[in-house]
Amino acid sequence: MKALFLAPLLAACLYLPPAEPPAGGPSAEVMFWDLADALAREMPLEETVVIAIVDLPPQFLGMTRKGLLGKLQVLVDGGQEINGLLDTLVHEWAHAVVWNVAQPDPHDELWGIAYSRAYRIKMAAFERWRKVKKSEPAGEATGGPAGTVQGETVP
Repeated sequence: MKALFLAPLLAACLYLPPAEPPAGGPSAEVMFWDLADALAREMPLEETVVIAIVDLPPQFLGMTRKGLLGKLQVLVDGGQEINGLLDTLVHEWAHAVVWNVAQPDPHDELWGIAYSRAYRIKMAAFERWRKVKKSEPAGEATGGPAGTVQGETVP
């Protein structure tokens, strides 16, 4: 998968609501981008994906769509607490995985398989985060190597 990650440059622009991370664990921002990186590493896609925390209309917690430059966008509404942000990221990543497969139902069996795999990645991330003490570095807010996921805030 090709994707870029700009979160360090945009960290001041990201809206992450106050939430309680796992006791003694990393910050909500680190958790979100670490999960984004884990999904990109463990469920790679063939096309560029932009992950963005945005303000969506009230009927949406997230959405996956093709952006202006033809890049796949995974959009997560920033008005959620951390568990909602993570669950929505997993849900939308599953849509990105099956994006190029013709689906009469966007939540069909193929999507369900992708969601199940993404959910297991999230649960493995929770295990890692529980082991990290706040006083110890939890990794960069970007989660992993540059060039993995592009993160931005979209107005």
